[in-house]
Amino acid sequence: MSTDERTCRDCEFYQGGAEDKGHCHFNAPFPSLKSPMMNEKFFADASITWPQVQPTDWCGRFKSKT
Repeated sequence: MSTDERTCRDCEFYQGGAEDKGHCHFNAPFPSLKSPMMNEKFFADASITWPQVQPTDWCGRFKSKT
């Protein structure tokens, strides 16, 4: 398999969203802060999300869908 075929789009962990982005389900979701300050409103200011990736991205954790 060439590196062209080892993109997020072809990976078992990839969940496509919009045409130009999706989410990687290899790692657990994490807080995405709207502001860099951690305070008592930390969870109110954060949304929990899967890591966002491009369909053409790639990493060393690739696992083929087939």
